Amino acid sequence: MGGQDELNIAVADGKLTVAVLLRSVDAATEYPWVGIYHKHETNMRQWRRYSPTLAAGQSDVSFKAPIHTGDYEARLFARGTYTVIARSNVVHIDGQ
Repeated sequence: MGGQDELNIAVADGKLTVAVLLRSVDAATEYPWVGIYHKHETNMRQWRRYSPTLAAGQSDVSFKAPIHTGDYEARLFARGTYTVIARSNVVHIDGQ
């Protein structure tokens, strides 16, 4: 394993889709996961949505879009910690 991980988030049709390029983490042993956060959230335990990332290389993770208006980003974690490995671009959600 080697290289920099990448996340790219897009919003369409009420869904957030995160394109994950996993290079630095072994998905089989380090249990990576992606969380959706308000852009300015500093408490890593305050995710809005989350999902494990089960594959090395390129994969997509989809979430129902948050209902609250704001700017959101995806963050990648692994190894049972809340240490951010990678962050995505920011998307704006117009809530209900």
